[in-house]
Amino acid sequence: MSLPVRLSPGIMSIYGASSINGILTNVMQFGVIDQLSSDIPGSFTIGDSVMFPISKIQDTITYNNISYFLIGETEVKLTENPLP
Repeated sequence: MSLPVRLSPGIMSIYGASSINGILTNVMQFGVIDQLSSDIPGSFTIGDSVMFPISKIQDTITYNNISYFLIGETEVKLTENPLP
C-alpha cells in the first residue's frame, strides 16, 4: 500500500529494511521505493531495492502500520539487481 501523499520535488519514500541479496551494513539501510517525486527518466523505478545512509533519513511516516522513510533522491547510493 502506497502513502496517500504527493511528495515534494527531489524526495522519495522508501519502506522496508532488508536486502534481497543478503547485503547488510551498519550505517546504510536497504528499502523498497514506494513513491518518487522526480520525472527524471531512468534514475529509479517504484519497487527498486535501494541502499541509503541511515543518517540521511529526513523523516519517518507510519501509515497502516508500515513505516516509510523520506529521503532525498540524491542520497541513494546503489540499486540492487535481483538474483537470477
